[in-house]
Amino acid sequence: MSILREVEKLAALHKKAGNVRNRLPKTQAELWAFIGFQPRAIQETSLMQKKRFAVEVWHRRAGKTVMNIVRLIERAVFSKLKDARFAFMAPTFAQAEDIAWSYLLRFTEPFEPLGRDVEVTKLSVTLPNIGGSTSRIRLYGVDNPKQRLRGIYLDGVVLDEFQQIPGTVWTEQVRPMLADLSRRGEDHLGFPNQWAVFVGTPMGRNQLYAMYSRAAKWHAGKAATEFDPASNRYVSVTSSDWYAALHRASETGLIPPDELAIARRDMGESKYMQEFECSFDAVVVGAVFGNQLAQLRRHGRIGQIACRPNDPVHTAWDLGWDDATAIWFWQFAPGTDHLASREIYLIDYLEVTHHSLADIAAKLAEKGYRYGMHILPWDVAVSELGTGKDRKSILRELGILPAVAPKPRIKQDAISAAQALLDRCWIDEDRCAHGLDMLGLYRREMDDRKGVYRAEPVHDFASHAADALMTLALGLKRVAPPPDQDERPDAAVF
Repeated sequence: MSILREVEKLAALHKKAGNVRNRLPKTQAELWAFIGFQPRAIQETSLMQKKRFAVEVWHRRAGKTVMNIVRLIERAVFSKLKDARFAFMAPTFAQAEDIAWSYLLRFTEPFEPLGRDVEVTKLSVTLPNIGGSTSRIRLYGVDNPKQRLRGIYLDGVVLDEFQQIPGTVWTEQVRPMLADLSRRGEDHLGFPNQWAVFVGTPMGRNQLYAMYSRAAKWHAGKAATEFDPASNRYVSVTSSDWYAALHRASETGLIPPDELAIARRDMGESKYMQEFECSFDAVVVGAVFGNQLAQLRRHGRIGQIACRPNDPVHTAWDLGWDDATAIWFWQFAPGTDHLASREIYLIDYLEVTHHSLADIAAKLAEKGYRYGMHILPWDVAVSELGTGKDRKSILRELGILPAVAPKPRIKQDAISAAQALLDRCWIDEDRCAHGLDMLGLYRREMDDRKGVYRAEPVHDFASHAADALMTLALGLKRVAPPPDQDERPDAAVF
């Protein structure tokens, strides 16, 4: 009898699921009407494109967040997968909660009679899908350590304000989640599974710029030049999986011209061009290294910089654990022997989080460089909690002989040294892409009460690359003398 009751219970559940499935919208237009969404023509074009990956650059106040919440609801409802999982990722948990959560609740409310399940503490909504199973949409802030991205799976994701999200979130965490061949295929309307959409507004030539530039070439049927770490060379790559679009306020017609004119006057030309005309060349407001990076680009000093295998590769570090450890790899340019005037080739960049010093040493070994100096920040003498040893001693045991940069008197001294150093640099655009992104985002915020920029730059994910560059700049000015000659293997250049 117990088996019979179980069979009857399962039959009832299947019947209920079938009834729900029959009541779900069957087309995009039906779904839009069902949830009360009226897309603008330009939003409709975006929602109807069927490429697996898309990069869309939007001006402010274009409704991109609302549109992409609707996109997630569409893909969730029309999915034929069992236990489908979708995500909306914002730079911070507060942004996800403040900006997107109310839209997700509002547009999924009509599904309440069909079995909508809301988990407020997790910012997630579960909906029935057309395949007879369920789909969950969850909001994430990439800054929130409690919302671990590793270890989960996804069938689709929107990365909102991607210009403020570290590029490694995509390359190291999200992209592997979308590689499940068993969940590939298409949904009820022919949209691909295992998809991603990158959305944002320019903030200098950072990760959004790099992603858009590459996608735009592929969207146009052209090849993009990519650095292949396996072969250590540049290769031409094509792809038919990508869509790209850039929407300027002067072209979309979404904001009246008189309002744009007032905004231009009030915001200033640079900020206006960035926020409303989607200019990647407008300097990020408050950017600490904005002028230096713009000058390097104008002079062609950011591009393909080859590593010279017969010359040593040196490193400069910023140490962290919950905060990232950042390392610049560099060589002296051939030519003058005078240290203070020698040009620097920044040839590579590494950034890792929650890696032990042993893990980092292994990653350095994997790169295969012939190393010279390793310049560490002044606080390298801090002891590790687990071992009681200072990090300098641990590095020495791992075969990394540190030279120690002096402690700056004030932060501005280190910043000024790094700004001056950049004027002497050539930077590899591909191997150093993430480091360049972070340098471009390193900024000061305005003190609204005083009407001036704060002296201390914002401490966020962009700080680590900047601090490692300051280590290099201070180290080149004066490296603290080690207790013995062996600890500084390339001391002759100083």
